[in-house]
Amino acid sequence: MTQLRAVLASRARPALVDAYCGSGLFGLFLADLAGEVVGLETDGAAVRAARHNAERLGLPACRFVQGSAEGLLDECLAAREADGVCLLLDPPRAGCPPGSWRRIARRRPARSSTYPAIRRFWPGTRGR
Repeated sequence: MTQLRAVLASRARPALVDAYCGSGLFGLFLADLAGEVVGLETDGAAVRAARHNAERLGLPACRFVQGSAEGLLDECLAAREADGVCLLLDPPRAGCPPGSWRRIARRRPARSSTYPAIRRFWPGTRGR
């Protein structure tokens, strides 16, 4: 997380797109370094929790959208300049579906795409 904070701090307040955001843990923790945070999550209860957490923490630049990352990622990345986006991927253990990787490759969100190191415990997920 320290390295990700350093990357964000070195950029001019990029948009942070947090795919598979759950209740917003990473996005909320990094919100002070981002111009905006957009969290994508399928679980409605997790999205409600993320919104509640953002409101409770006084973070109006955080927005959480319910839906599949695969379905929302293209639109979310297209709406932002590639150089101004940091993409954070924290998918479930099954990993990112191939469609997500294709969308990411097409949009090329600069040099700042991150797959959290916590996934080192399930190394096979990166290859999926």
